[in-house]
Amino acid sequence: MAPAPSGNGRVWDAQQVLLGLIGDVGDLAKAVQGAEGWRAPDDVSGRLSHELSDCLWSLLTLADKLGVDLEASFLATMGELEQRLKASPAGDTAEASGT
Repeated sequence: MAPAPSGNGRVWDAQQVLLGLIGDVGDLAKAVQGAEGWRAPDDVSGRLSHELSDCLWSLLTLADKLGVDLEASFLATMGELEQRLKASPAGDTAEASGT
Protein backbone atom coordinates (compact mmCIF):
# COMPACT_ATOMS: atom_id res chain seq x y z
CA MET A 1 0.00 0.00 0.00
CA ALA A 2 1.37 3.39 -0.96
CA PRO A 3 2.11 5.81 1.88
CA ALA A 4 -0.49 8.47 2.48
CA PRO A 5 1.06 11.77 1.38
CA SER A 6 0.29 15.15 2.83
CA GLY A 7 0.67 18.56 1.28
CA ASN A 8 3.78 19.31 3.32
CA GLY A 9 5.86 16.30 2.28
CA ARG A 10 5.14 14.30 5.44
CA VAL A 11 3.59 10.85 5.41
CA TRP A 12 0.22 10.62 7.14
CA ASP A 13 -0.07 8.58 10.29
CA ALA A 14 -3.22 6.60 11.14
CA GLN A 15 -4.89 9.63 12.70
CA GLN A 16 -4.44 11.74 9.55
CA VAL A 17 -5.80 8.91 7.39
CA LEU A 18 -8.81 8.62 9.70
CA LEU A 19 -9.49 12.36 9.45
CA GLY A 20 -9.27 12.08 5.67
CA LEU A 21 -11.73 9.18 5.76
CA ILE A 22 -14.20 11.29 7.71
CA GLY A 23 -14.08 13.93 4.97
CA ASP A 24 -14.38 11.27 2.29
CA VAL A 25 -17.46 9.79 3.97
CA GLY A 26 -19.05 13.24 3.91
CA ASP A 27 -18.29 13.51 0.20
CA LEU A 28 -19.74 10.03 -0.31
CA ALA A 29 -22.91 11.06 1.51
CA LYS A 30 -23.32 13.99 -0.89
CA ALA A 31 -22.76 11.69 -3.89
CA VAL A 32 -25.40 9.26 -2.59
CA GLN A 33 -27.80 12.16 -2.08
CA GLY A 34 -27.21 13.09 -5.72
CA ALA A 35 -27.86 9.53 -6.83
CA GLU A 36 -31.09 9.45 -4.80
CA GLY A 37 -32.31 12.77 -6.21
CA TRP A 38 -31.84 14.84 -3.05
CA ARG A 39 -29.03 16.91 -4.55
CA ALA A 40 -28.44 18.19 -8.04
CA PRO A 41 -26.86 15.37 -10.05
CA ASP A 42 -23.23 16.06 -10.90
CA ASP A 43 -21.76 13.07 -12.78
CA VAL A 44 -23.35 10.83 -10.16
CA SER A 45 -21.81 7.59 -11.39
CA GLY A 46 -18.33 9.08 -11.55
CA ARG A 47 -18.64 10.76 -8.16
CA LEU A 48 -19.97 7.61 -6.50
CA SER A 49 -17.13 5.53 -7.93
CA HIS A 50 -14.53 8.09 -6.90
CA GLU A 51 -15.82 8.58 -3.34
CA LEU A 52 -16.31 4.85 -2.72
CA SER A 53 -12.74 4.29 -3.92
CA ASP A 54 -11.44 7.07 -1.66
CA CYS A 55 -13.20 5.51 1.35
CA LEU A 56 -11.95 2.03 0.50
CA TRP A 57 -8.36 3.30 0.12
CA SER A 58 -8.57 4.96 3.53
CA LEU A 59 -9.93 1.81 5.18
CA LEU A 60 -7.28 -0.39 3.58
CA THR A 61 -4.55 2.08 4.54
CA LEU A 62 -5.78 2.29 8.14
CA ALA A 63 -5.88 -1.48 8.43
CA ASP A 64 -2.33 -1.69 7.08
CA LYS A 65 -1.00 1.03 9.38
CA LEU A 66 -2.69 -0.51 12.45
CA GLY A 67 -1.72 -4.11 11.67
CA VAL A 68 -5.26 -5.38 11.10
CA ASP A 69 -5.76 -8.32 8.74
CA LEU A 70 -8.84 -6.77 7.18
CA GLU A 71 -9.59 -9.69 4.87
CA ALA A 72 -9.62 -12.20 7.74
CA SER A 73 -11.60 -9.85 9.95
CA PHE A 74 -14.16 -9.17 7.21
CA LEU A 75 -14.67 -12.87 6.52
CA ALA A 76 -15.03 -13.66 10.24
CA THR A 77 -17.48 -10.79 10.76
CA MET A 78 -19.58 -11.81 7.76
CA GLY A 79 -19.61 -15.41 9.03
CA GLU A 80 -20.85 -14.22 12.43
CA LEU A 81 -23.50 -12.05 10.77
CA GLU A 82 -24.66 -14.94 8.62
CA GLN A 83 -25.06 -17.12 11.71
CA ARG A 84 -27.07 -14.41 13.50
CA LEU A 85 -29.29 -13.95 10.45
CA LYS A 86 -29.97 -17.69 10.28
CA ALA A 87 -30.83 -17.76 13.99
CA SER A 88 -33.07 -14.67 14.04
CA PRO A 89 -36.77 -14.56 13.16
CA ALA A 90 -37.43 -13.70 9.51
CA GLY A 91 -37.24 -10.00 8.81
CA ASP A 92 -35.46 -9.05 12.04
CA THR A 93 -32.28 -7.82 10.35
CA ALA A 94 -31.63 -4.91 12.77
CA GLU A 95 -31.21 -7.32 15.67
CA ALA A 96 -29.18 -9.77 13.60
CA SER A 97 -26.75 -7.07 12.46
CA GLY A 98 -26.08 -5.93 15.99
CA THR A 99 -27.68 -2.52 15.55
